[in-house]
Amino acid sequence: MMVIEWLLLGAGLGMQVPPAPPMAQIQPADIQQATDEFDFGRLIFAPAADERAKYAQLLAWAESRPSVAEPNPPGKGEADPYANACFEPVQANYIIAWRPRPGLDSPSSYAQARGKIVGALRAIKARYLATTKGETTAGPSLGAQLEAQVRVDQVWFGSAVDVWLELFPQATDEETTWFFSILQAKQCEIEADSVKLLTRLFKVTSWPDDAAYGDGASHAAWVLAQHADHHPSLQRLAAARLRRAASAGEASTADYALLQDRVQVRLGLPQVYGSQFHASCGGNVPYPILDEANVDERRKAVGLSSLEEYKAKIGRPCK
Repeated sequence: MMVIEWLLLGAGLGMQVPPAPPMAQIQPADIQQATDEFDFGRLIFAPAADERAKYAQLLAWAESRPSVAEPNPPGKGEADPYANACFEPVQANYIIAWRPRPGLDSPSSYAQARGKIVGALRAIKARYLATTKGETTAGPSLGAQLEAQVRVDQVWFGSAVDVWLELFPQATDEETTWFFSILQAKQCEIEADSVKLLTRLFKVTSWPDDAAYGDGASHAAWVLAQHADHHPSLQRLAAARLRRAASAGEASTADYALLQDRVQVRLGLPQVYGSQFHASCGGNVPYPILDEANVDERRKAVGLSSLEEYKAKIGRPCK
């Protein structure tokens, strides 16, 4: 069955539309419209057949894009949680994320869910602007760009979920799943920007110190590396450099511990400090830990709280 026919029947419309034009005819302007608030999915319910065909064409194009996730070394991380989660270019992630989800495949249910999601996205952006005091353009220095990028990262990787739960505590599971899909698309875009910045940074310094790059530069670089999950080679490089800086007293040992655990889990190896947990609503189950009986001693040595205290801190209740 053609993609267009499948989409229309899945929406319960049962209409016949002309075949989508060849992929080569996709216009760059169409792809550039794939922003975090552009409603690609509405085209599936559009009265005009050519608009429905346009959506099907863009979706097929997006789903054919290559993943940005780097493969793990042979024999490591076979059950890779990051495989095929982000695609190139970043606009493809938005086109895929905005498609109607199961349970939200009628015009009314789609519109209701989209209204909540757009409201949450705007609230998240407002929270970000509040952290910048209205200034969203970074200065020319790498230190200023680090500072600006980490503000973006912390809002979309940190407080975005809290905004959704605060605004819509009674959202359905389908609506929440859809929101997370669109949030993932935004995070893919942020990660791509962060990787470009870190790559530039590592060409001129082993690890940014606060004296040369501004207060908080070392921690900011760690934050960006910690969230570069689809670029494990860069994460491994960052961990090695951060270890040297921390050993010399020029960076946080706790930052190093968390990044090294991230690298270990990505490789399918036991983590050392017990900082990485399975995504869960209430279980707070860590990935396997090397010599778990003595993990609190290792955590204390790098300035981390006990494992039990950490579990309680990161817990998020089910909605």
